Amino acid sequence: MLRNPKYLYGESDIKIPVEQNYGAFVLNKLTSFGDKTAFINGETDESVTHRTLAQRAVNLAISLARMGVGKGDTVALCSENRTEFWSTVVGVVCAGAVLSTINMGYTKGAIPSSKMKIDNFWRNVVQVFYQLSDELTHVMGIGQPKYIFCSPLAYQTHAKNFQSLRYIKKIIVFGEETLPNTTPFEDLVKENVDLNEFQPVDVEGQDTVMMLYSSGTTGLPKGVMITHYNCLVSAAELGFDTDAPDLTQLTITPWYHTMGLMATLHSMSAGITNVYLTHFELKLYLNCIQKYKPVGKIGPGTFRVEGDALTLTSKCKQYFPKLTAVLILVPPVMVLLAKTELIDGYDVSSVFVIYCGAAPLDLDTINAVKKKFPNMLAVLQGYGMTETTLAVTRDSLNLDNPSEFKPEASAWSPRGLSS
Repeated sequence: MLRNPKYLYGESDIKIPVEQNYGAFVLNKLTSFGDKTAFINGETDESVTHRTLAQRAVNLAISLARMGVGKGDTVALCSENRTEFWSTVVGVVCAGAVLSTINMGYTKGAIPSSKMKIDNFWRNVVQVFYQLSDELTHVMGIGQPKYIFCSPLAYQTHAKNFQSLRYIKKIIVFGEETLPNTTPFEDLVKENVDLNEFQPVDVEGQDTVMMLYSSGTTGLPKGVMITHYNCLVSAAELGFDTDAPDLTQLTITPWYHTMGLMATLHSMSAGITNVYLTHFELKLYLNCIQKYKPVGKIGPGTFRVEGDALTLTSKCKQYFPKLTAVLILVPPVMVLLAKTELIDGYDVSSVFVIYCGAAPLDLDTINAVKKKFPNMLAVLQGYGMTETTLAVTRDSLNLDNPSEFKPEASAWSPRGLSS
């Protein structure tokens, strides 16, 4: 009946906005940061401000309403990481619709031809394997979106498949180019709406806001319904309902996945500048570390210290005056960093903590990566699920004993989850 000294226990109450539409929460945050940079393309250095992102999201929400999109309608999004992604996410949510993010890498199976010379038994076996390999149609069939937003690359890859799905009314492609049987994204965001007059669609907190998909470890991906309350509580519990406008974060996780989607939504709502890559390339990634010295938001659980948030901030500045970079990675990238010699050609001295999630990480890889970064204190791991919107448990560092930095397990029970 006693508290576990290895656990961090949060406040018993969590404050969430009166406005239950999660899109309204994000939109208000974006508007408050005005002309501060929200996203930077790490490859091209192109950027977009919070104000521009908010404006385009509102413009899109109005266009969606005129097209007939309403509360509860499913709208899909299939794209690599690019700035239009976030105007679409916020616009769809503000319109009261359910956002369904689609992995561009989903496969499309091939139905065996009736002319193939195989008996009925083996034809049935092949049909089963076809159903298991047809991830795209399976996932699209769960939410059956009426509209789908996609990048030119996603459209080029899956155009025939999208067009074959009868429940899709319209395909919207990012950019200004008009492709056959599609609507240009820019046509839906070019008419500016007064931000002060815009009101997101009224929803209940338990209404579904996102249809995300599990990894499909035990078979085909499963649909996971995330509510407006789930997202609002997640933002509050992880500390992203407070502003951190002076931070820059480097993100490489794909945004269709819950780790990339929710983490970036939270950081964006806190005023953090996100440097992103449309695709992962090691040299480009290392150059971004050297150039931007990204700082991850230090939310509850990253470090342990007796006292309040001011005490935590003070001790962080005391112990880490020149070490600024917190990297958020996944195991495949960690393995790559452990093996590469390219790091020697870049200044990565600002990195002092790496957070790794999405899958377990072995000790050998951790030790190998720590040797690559001269000021590395620790590699910390986190565990979460799509169903919990993000992390459930993660390691932390105890700043009350700075002479011996060892990871300690911290955990909290995710609240606000629908059963």
